[in-house]
Amino acid sequence: MTAAEKSASIVSKTYLPNTAITGTAKRIVEYYLEVTKATQADWILLEAAIGTTGNVLMGVSGIVLDSSADLTQETFTYDDSADKLVLTAAGVGTCKIFVRMAE
Repeated sequence: MTAAEKSASIVSKTYLPNTAITGTAKRIVEYYLEVTKATQADWILLEAAIGTTGNVLMGVSGIVLDSSADLTQETFTYDDSADKLVLTAAGVGTCKIFVRMAE
């Protein structure tokens, strides 16, 4: 099966406390996304998934729940030029992703 773009659903959006020592404080937002991953190297477009543009990616983590209900750690690579988050772990199934961004 060939890797392809997947559509992610926003489960929740949480604003995190943030204090800036110097400079302008930024609003930190954590998105909890779910996507069904069919093959290694499927990807999501972050701006399309969260509905905003110009945010700065600060961190991402996630797990994959496969068909036998096993949890495995998802790994990611990010292509800034395409705003593409590639899901690189071998596991397939429901991927639960936490994405932190500065708005």
